[in-house]
Amino acid sequence: MSKRIKIDGSLCVGCGICELACSFNKVGEFGRSRSAIRVFDNEENDIFPVIIGQFTDVECTAKVDVVIGKHELDWCTMCRESCPAKAAFKELKNTAGIYCNMCGNPPDPQCVQWCPTGALMLVES
Repeated sequence: MSKRIKIDGSLCVGCGICELACSFNKVGEFGRSRSAIRVFDNEENDIFPVIIGQFTDVECTAKVDVVIGKHELDWCTMCRESCPAKAAFKELKNTAGIYCNMCGNPPDPQCVQWCPTGALMLVES
């Protein structure tokens, strides 16, 4: 069995601690642009963390449209973003993509460790 990060968007409060924990673990600096997880929200305060990489287990929420910033997306887009075949987040200073690596082997994802609400959980798949 392998481990995955399960996301429960209904528990996310948008605090961003997961982003900071990820970036600090990866590069020793706090910065959203250096993180493999991003917390998105829209004008209705729908909040959803997205992890780039093959280690995510996201439950389908519904096929509804959501506006994040000036972009209209459907919730399916959130799941597709976690697909390892898709493009990763890009850091502005670096052309290399940023992917989740579960913070090492054995997996010790810092986003899960530091999530205060339990929106991120390490599960067997």
